[in-house]
Amino acid sequence: MGTIESTEKLGQRVVIAKGKLEKDVENATHRFKWLQQHSPQTLATMIKSVSDSFETCSPFLESTLLIAWMVDAQQVKEIVLNACRKVLRAPIDEAEYRWFTQ
Repeated sequence: MGTIESTEKLGQRVVIAKGKLEKDVENATHRFKWLQQHSPQTLATMIKSVSDSFETCSPFLESTLLIAWMVDAQQVKEIVLNACRKVLRAPIDEAEYRWFTQ
């Protein structure tokens, strides 16, 4: 009985998270299209901002990451992978690891 309730709660959380992600992507897509038309230089700045954040293990907005990914998925993928390699390489810095796991 407890397992069924736990499974149902997990399923509900997944559905809620999926809905939030879909809404976030929809909003980011709308902002991306607007920026393409009205401020294309901002898109390059967003990629730079994401790169700087990952390089220094600093906070960043999820929406900025989503939009940067829409601008240049390959470049942002490399940024993220390089950060993963840096943070997970021995010796592991505790502060960087905490940032990474947030």
